[in-house]
This record gives sequence, structure tokens and C-alpha cells, in this order.
Amino acid sequence: MTAELTLAEATHLAHAVAARAMATEDIRVLFVKGPVAVSQGLRTGGLSSDVDILCDPARVRDAVDLVHEYGWTRYSGEQTDAMAIGMHATAFTIPGWPPTIDLHANFPGMLADPQSAFERLWAAHRIVRLAHHNIPAPAPADHFVILALHALRTLAPGEQTVAMAPLKTAWASLGKR
Repeated sequence: MTAELTLAEATHLAHAVAARAMATEDIRVLFVKGPVAVSQGLRTGGLSSDVDILCDPARVRDAVDLVHEYGWTRYSGEQTDAMAIGMHATAFTIPGWPPTIDLHANFPGMLADPQSAFERLWAAHRIVRLAHHNIPAPAPADHFVILALHALRTLAPGEQTVAMAPLKTAWASLGKR
């Protein structure tokens, strides 16, 4: 009998594996969006197919080497090697395992330099639990800003209304704290 993981299970496990790997090498990372945002009440349950990791900019190359050691390779789809061309993230995959890992060197729209922004986020970070592991995440208010930047960065005219729905959910959850 062969048991297959659901996408949700695999995504949660990928968060745990990546968090453990980074912690063993003392690479500071914050997990953003997806099930981390759901666990903080900033998103509704939707299915996530990737693991978004914001890495300490000073350790990005170490993090890339580490994900390679764990068997992830650069995703061969669209925007394959974003970091090499100065973009903010690179996607990695393990063949046969559904979730990708998106390793972010910075997050577009933050007005501070990447290292200063990361230090600020790290100073206030929280721990969430996924797959029975501690996952470092931005504080909810900081995470809201990241979600807003993500939602608003590529909007075409007329898409603002669609983008506002998840932001309203996140904003409302912050008011309950």
C-alpha cells in the first residue's frame, strides 16, 4: 500500500524541513504567506503550493547552498533564477514533491534596505506551529504589511477590488488582537 501526501500536508512538512535545516545552520529566516498567514488569522484557509521564506540577506547564498544540500534544485519553470538577475526570490523544487520553496532575499515594496528591513522583522518575530515544528514568522502586523505588498505589487487596472478582499480579512484579524 502506498500512501501519498496531500498538497496541504506536503506544504506543511516542507515548512518544517526548511525551518529545521535553516536552524541547524543558524540561518535566520522568516516564513511568510501561505499556511503561516492562515495560522496567524491573516488569511482564510486556501490551499498553498509553495513555501515562502524571507532569508537574512547576509546569509542568502548560504541558504541557497543548504537547500541544494537537502535535494532541492532551482525550479525550471518561468522566472527560473530570479536572484541571479537581481530579483527578490528564487524557486526550488524536489522532483515528485508538490510544493516549491521560494527563497526571498528581500520583499519588493519595503522602503528600507533589505538588511535593515529583515532586522526589524526579525526583532519582532513570532513562532507558529506547522507539522509539529516551530516556524519563525513575522509578527502579525508586520506580516500584514508583507501580504499587502504582495497583493498590491502586480495589480492591473480594475484588480484592486479583488486584491482588497484578503487584505480586509487580514486587517480585521489584527483588530481582534
